[in-house]
Amino acid sequence: MSARKISVLTVAGDPGGAAAMSPVLRMLGTDDRMALRMLAYRQAVTLWRQQGFTVEPLDEKISTDGVSQMISTYKPSLLFTGTSVNGVDLEKTFIQAARKLAIPSLSLLDFWSNYRPRFADAAGALRYMPDKIAIMDEQARTEMSAEGFNGDRLVITGQPALDNLANCRKHFSRAQRQSLRQSLGLETDALLVMFISQPLSTFYSDPRGPQHPGYDENITLRLLLEALERLAVASGEKIHLGVRLHPREEAEKPLPMSRLIRVFKMSQGDVHHQTIASNLVIGMTSMLLVEACYLGCLTLSFQPGLRVADPLPTTRSGLTRPVYKAGELDAALKDLLLGPDGSGKMRQMTKTVSQLAATKGLVNLIQTMSGMARV
Repeated sequence: MSARKISVLTVAGDPGGAAAMSPVLRMLGTDDRMALRMLAYRQAVTLWRQQGFTVEPLDEKISTDGVSQMISTYKPSLLFTGTSVNGVDLEKTFIQAARKLAIPSLSLLDFWSNYRPRFADAAGALRYMPDKIAIMDEQARTEMSAEGFNGDRLVITGQPALDNLANCRKHFSRAQRQSLRQSLGLETDALLVMFISQPLSTFYSDPRGPQHPGYDENITLRLLLEALERLAVASGEKIHLGVRLHPREEAEKPLPMSRLIRVFKMSQGDVHHQTIASNLVIGMTSMLLVEACYLGCLTLSFQPGLRVADPLPTTRSGLTRPVYKAGELDAALKDLLLGPDGSGKMRQMTKTVSQLAATKGLVNLIQTMSGMARV
């Protein structure tokens, strides 16, 4: 008689959470003892399908009773979720239903911010807590503990999306980099600045709200373009600005125009190859800035007028250069693009970024937790 397979039901909505879960799901899929059933909504559907996974789209209006019935029908050994903050947050409904049905649950945190909103109700109470939360590092544990999370639920595993970036950089050749730059219409000696956008104006719609960072993607991009125009005039360098839109942003979102700087979208193609092909990667607080550090790229976090704590871990560690005042951007761009650290060339980070075996650690955790429900 064959052994019963351990079934894992997965749920994700936001692209960041889905991307972090992907390496784990891929490794689980190679284990004949495991059976995956993947549910997704919003951007996670497209992301997982692009990676070759079989995904069942979720109706965003599904009721609590509908979720409970779905879990009862699937009878999973474990519920494995992302931690979306998108106003729908179906992960919360699944976590709550799994608890009532005595199904173990595990959520994967993918970034160092919005800890409570990922698990809280409208009043801020932590009502949607899974049995365990896989988190990135000790910094996340400290910050979450300070916000009232039970430390016994927190398991440091690392961020799976970062696991394979060193290999990506190692195997992306100079010839591939040059070919990619040519496909983007760059001259041989041109400087390519990549801007990683985020839909902050949508997420923080009230500029007077206590959580508003003090800027949004439109303000940041405009100030960046103006600074690059000044640098182009002063230096005589040919500068291109490629904008990588976030999956939540509209594909037809217009970009600012410039007579001095070529501004174009970089939303198609391998984002990691694009970062390696760039002379400088600029963003605000995107996970892609962290990934760019792991790829050995020069990175700058531009958060003009920041009025809350900076959540980006690589600015705290010194791997990403932060600029919080618009008036300091010109000097930073000149230094990074034309100075001894930049000089318009790619270089490896002088600081060491440690590799985390997050994927394997999470697979082990899932296998252990799944055993809790095995019969």
